[in-house]
Amino acid sequence: MNKTGVAELKKTLKPEKTAIDLMVTAFVRPTEDGKEIVSYNKHRLLSMEDEEIFKYLDIAKSSLGGKFDKNLLNIDFSLDSEKEGGSQQKLMELRKDGLKTDELVKSFMERINASYDFGENYMITLFHGSYDIPVKTKDKMNLGDSEDVYEFIIGSISPMKLEKAGLYFDSEKNEFRTIEQKLTVDKPITGFLFPAFNDRATDIHQMLYFTKKADDIHPELINELSGEKAPIPADIQKNIFENIISEVAGKTTFEEEKAIHEKVLKIIESRQFKEEDLAVDKDEIFRILSESIEENIEKIQFEKAFESALEMYDNSNFSLDNLIDANSFDIQMADVKIKVSPDKKDMVEQVDINGSKYFAIPVSTNIEINGKTIKGGEI
Repeated sequence: MNKTGVAELKKTLKPEKTAIDLMVTAFVRPTEDGKEIVSYNKHRLLSMEDEEIFKYLDIAKSSLGGKFDKNLLNIDFSLDSEKEGGSQQKLMELRKDGLKTDELVKSFMERINASYDFGENYMITLFHGSYDIPVKTKDKMNLGDSEDVYEFIIGSISPMKLEKAGLYFDSEKNEFRTIEQKLTVDKPITGFLFPAFNDRATDIHQMLYFTKKADDIHPELINELSGEKAPIPADIQKNIFENIISEVAGKTTFEEEKAIHEKVLKIIESRQFKEEDLAVDKDEIFRILSESIEENIEKIQFEKAFESALEMYDNSNFSLDNLIDANSFDIQMADVKIKVSPDKKDMVEQVDINGSKYFAIPVSTNIEINGKTIKGGEI
């Protein structure tokens, strides 16, 4: 999926005209032996009060929020998971049932609960919806007619927190009264959408996974839902990329680092212009390094380092914008840090003066020290 598909789907999650028809919630609490589901509730969304509808739809929309390849992860199903009894088939069965069969829904929620590592109270919510996909012209004008129906399940896990007890002033009775402690539902921290909504159509071979924290993706839940390994968390992709470089090339030069940064940045800009995703595979990473590093990189050595670094993860889910900082090119030394705009990094050169290496930067007439403008070249 991409942000265009998510944006279109979010428009169907508005109180005045929602695609959601049925919703099931479960309350999970920790116990001495682990955790247990203590209640199930099923609701026809449109039969609820307006304020409740708004709150629940906000949970559904929040489960589709964030940035792709950081908070939103596309998970592809393998052929094995699509066989009878596989993870994808279990989701297909749940979607086809429309959350109507209690036994099926409870079994699915128990699977989520068993695979989700969270030591506090939380709420599991499942939404079922159907969206009549309107036909659009080439210039994206909506014709109103529908040729296809997108039927989907949104799942979310929301932590619950205990409000503090206290006092409040009751203006009707003109007196202070006590506030009882209540468990309240917070924004979702994990969720999923099945099937994916790709090219304005149903794609049963993929699901969209949501995580509020890019460095805490709950790989055990991804494995339970999809039968697949977890993608590499966005926050550690850069570290893994750098470790692979060190393994196959040792220490790189200043010019090689500039070349790697420039090559990745150009691919990002090209794909963004074409509205393509930023996923990058092993072969493309090898090509980037081979064209940027002067020393010849052996393909066998690279593949060995790559597979070793990604042993715990699905190695098909690197994203280009996680490999570099696209907004800055930083040079860090023991006591000095130089921060350069990516398009200006060629202004910085490494030079040799009397046997010592220095970074040389042309002096501009617009110089600020601690926010104060000074004379060009004069301090």
